[in-house]
Amino acid sequence: MNEEQVYIEQVLAGDTSAYRHLVERYQTGLIIHCENIVKDRNDAEDIAQEAFIKAYRELARFNSNKARFSTWLYKIASNLCINWVQKNKRQVEVEDIEVYMEASAPRHIEEEESAQLRDAINALEPPKY
Repeated sequence: MNEEQVYIEQVLAGDTSAYRHLVERYQTGLIIHCENIVKDRNDAEDIAQEAFIKAYRELARFNSNKARFSTWLYKIASNLCINWVQKNKRQVEVEDIEVYMEASAPRHIEEEESAQLRDAINALEPPKY
């Protein structure tokens, strides 16, 4: 069992302070990833924090046989970024999102997850202005 999985098991067993290790490991990269999508540092920090909270609340549903924790966390953050872009009606080119995600996402994100994210991005409606 790797160190990351040990922390996850500790959190699930009730040691909530163990989650700090996961936050410290991924915080900077996740903020950069979000900032590349939403183009605003403060919003990116808020979204990254929301992603960590959501991941913490859903940690019992995480399946390490399907993906790494980082892949799962980045997917949560990416979905939150997409929702933020839709909600705030900011015009961000789909091609830009893909480039930023490829540059900032961990290299081990599986192709299937990237394809799912690309499909979700392509399903977004363009701004009305």
